[in-house]
Amino acid sequence: MTKSLTIALSCILLVSLGIFSAFQVKKLNTTKTNLTEQLKAVHDLNESLEIEKEETSILSEQNQILSDENIMLRDSIAKLHSVIASLRSKIRKQDARIQELENQLHYLQQQYDAKKQNIAILSRKENVDQQAIANIEAEKVVLKDQINEIQGEQITAEHLKMITENEMQDKIESEERFRKIVDVVNNTRIKFQDIKIKMDPTGQPVSKLISEGKNWKHTTIEFFMNHNNNKVLLDEQFVVKIIDMDFQEELAFVEANPLAAKSIDPQTGAPFYYDGNLVEIAYNNKNPKRGKNFEVQVYYKSDDGEEYLLLDGVKQFIRDGSLLIN
Repeated sequence: MTKSLTIALSCILLVSLGIFSAFQVKKLNTTKTNLTEQLKAVHDLNESLEIEKEETSILSEQNQILSDENIMLRDSIAKLHSVIASLRSKIRKQDARIQELENQLHYLQQQYDAKKQNIAILSRKENVDQQAIANIEAEKVVLKDQINEIQGEQITAEHLKMITENEMQDKIESEERFRKIVDVVNNTRIKFQDIKIKMDPTGQPVSKLISEGKNWKHTTIEFFMNHNNNKVLLDEQFVVKIIDMDFQEELAFVEANPLAAKSIDPQTGAPFYYDGNLVEIAYNNKNPKRGKNFEVQVYYKSDDGEEYLLLDGVKQFIRDGSLLIN
């Protein structure tokens, strides 16, 4: 082999090695890029799974709270039903006793009237038997005492019956109230139409929170309410609350008009009475927001002042500091 041929072969080999090396480097870079993308995809998937796991845990807690609330209400209804049945039985016994006293009173009154008639007959005779009249008068006194005693028992029995009837009526009203609460809580459907957060009522909506939510002081919440019998909801009071999910804190509600509803507790959320229209809530709060996740909760406020979270009344609208799109 000549020197020229050797040099030529060496050049060809070097070029081939260079091409091969370049190909390997490109392949390595491609593999590295793919691996990076795969690692990023795995990271994103893990992050998504963690968020989903956290959301599932929160939903599970909320469902458990609502389930416990339902159990408590249904247990209350069952107990009230049992108490009402017992009171009805008591009233039947009281009615029987009152009737028994009425019969006794009627009998004694007949006896008393008969004694009076006997005295009247004896008094008209030519030879009045004063001793017989005196004896009958004594019997009248005994009968009168018995009549007075029975009348006293009758008044007491009727008074006790009235107390029992009032107690039963109160229990019936409580049972009806609890049944209504269960119905409203379980069967009211909420369709959230729009939730916006702003720095001020007339400003542009905010899509992402800055530190401590300093760019969020005003919230507008719109939603529809439905029930298979919408009359059940009409003129009933409800309360909208905004909850910091990270710290389980309620954002204080500040009335926009300082002259209106001065007595409203700033910690009880935004109250409203349902009139069949789209519900529009203006929720003002200038306090710092510590968390990054927030939700709206809608409560039913019953006649006794207690608040009950609606089964369909929870909506997260901020996740990791960003507003969620409806």
